[in-house]
Amino acid sequence: MPKCEYVIPMYRDRVKLMADTSTDDNPAELFTLLVGSVPCTILTMGGNETYRGQQLAALISHIVETPWRTGVTADMRLEVAGGIYDGRILNIENVQPIRKGNGLPSLVLHCRELEP
Repeated sequence: MPKCEYVIPMYRDRVKLMADTSTDDNPAELFTLLVGSVPCTILTMGGNETYRGQQLAALISHIVETPWRTGVTADMRLEVAGGIYDGRILNIENVQPIRKGNGLPSLVLHCRELEP
């Protein structure tokens, strides 16, 4: 039997892709759900602390790998659905398309999570 040329990567997490829909009339953060379930893999890369106002805030950076999808930009965010990261909000800071050795395109999203 011939070997399969393409191997579909295993994604163990799920996220919801959300877009910013705030307007000039209503500048509050309004995010609309674009895609309800996107398979992905979430890797925590590190964290640091910074002062916001007069309080210390923790920042955690993540890398999220998803299958290729058009239209993903740095002003969107992800909401994790299930798993150990359940309910966390990840703000996308950078979108990097990659092509792995198996030839399938993927997106690597560099995200930042602000701990409440």
